[in-house]
Amino acid sequence: MSNNKVSIHTIIGNVIGNLGIRNVNNVIDDFARWAVDAEMKIGSEGAYRRFECELDIKERRACLPDNFITLIAVKKGANILDMSTQSFRLMNKGAETGVADSNSNFVSGNYQPFDPGAPNVLSTEFFGTYIGGEIINLTVSANRNGTISVNTFSYVVVGGDTLNDIALAFESQFMAVSNLGYSVVASGGVLNLTANDNLTTMQITPFTDSLGGTIEVKVLQNRRLPSSCNIEQGDNNTIKFQSNNLSELQLNNLNTGSSASGDNGVNFWGTAGAFTSFASKFTMENGYLYFNQLDDTKVGIAYWGVDLDEEGWPLINELHEDAVTHYLMYMYKARDYYAGKLPQNVYKEMQARWFWLCGQARGDDEMPGETELRQLSNMWAQVLPLRNKNFF
Repeated sequence: MSNNKVSIHTIIGNVIGNLGIRNVNNVIDDFARWAVDAEMKIGSEGAYRRFECELDIKERRACLPDNFITLIAVKKGANILDMSTQSFRLMNKGAETGVADSNSNFVSGNYQPFDPGAPNVLSTEFFGTYIGGEIINLTVSANRNGTISVNTFSYVVVGGDTLNDIALAFESQFMAVSNLGYSVVASGGVLNLTANDNLTTMQITPFTDSLGGTIEVKVLQNRRLPSSCNIEQGDNNTIKFQSNNLSELQLNNLNTGSSASGDNGVNFWGTAGAFTSFASKFTMENGYLYFNQLDDTKVGIAYWGVDLDEEGWPLINELHEDAVTHYLMYMYKARDYYAGKLPQNVYKEMQARWFWLCGQARGDDEMPGETELRQLSNMWAQVLPLRNKNFF
């Protein structure tokens, strides 16, 4: 199989010469499109090449490369992202869910919605065996609607401490600090942090120098924004509820939180002394990747694509030159056939010629090279029974 490439201009030159075309300015874009289409129809390994690159995510979407054909995988850091089968853009835009019955629903001039949203809930669980003198640190970053506070709590394990004793010790430290923006409850070796409101988000960074103990942090409930309301002018008693921001609301709920339908209860989580995982998902549509949780960052992408020259035109495998040339001729003359200007036997002959060359190109790609033949020969020799030297 050859990896050498031929310029699309060479292919177009072949078509011009074969058909005697004088001016291709009005069909050159069609030729380029048909050339890529021909490579896709040939469909063998030699038609494409494997690419890897980074994509910038802006407004929760990333534009696919110009030479993209088929997706292999999407990666964030050391984690492979899964493709979601759910839609997070075509959601119900909010039907009427309630009507204010009196002005008692207004506090300080602001309407209090029936759906207050859901607060962020994090779980820190201790595993394994800790011995006296080992250190455990929990650093909690809280974002309270733009106001960020960072607190680090440290505990030195006392000999004989159980996992629950460690959790209770941290609970006492948390409770000794006022105005954290979240509450803490310890039970059974688990420390749960619950935000005081739905505008607060938290992140826990655990650390331990223990040889036998680990710490796992999970998101039990992702923050969910409250529903907003539209008050029709002149009638404060008629209030319709709808999503404040459909993308933000539904993306935060996708596979997480109370409305999850997938990996319920787990968003993304990390461990100290163990391993790290990530559960963000994406969909692919109309040349873009859409992400449910990632924004203003980068992801890696592996994909099958076509080679492009410096001007952005596709490059063609040299073994496919004849096949792609005849496909362009076949597609170009199909216009005359459908217009009644080309005899059917000529059209069918061009079609059959393309089919034959397409199969020939696939066969050339699948034909083993010298190195591959040597490897196959060695494999075959290994499965043959050894000869008895006494018979020589």
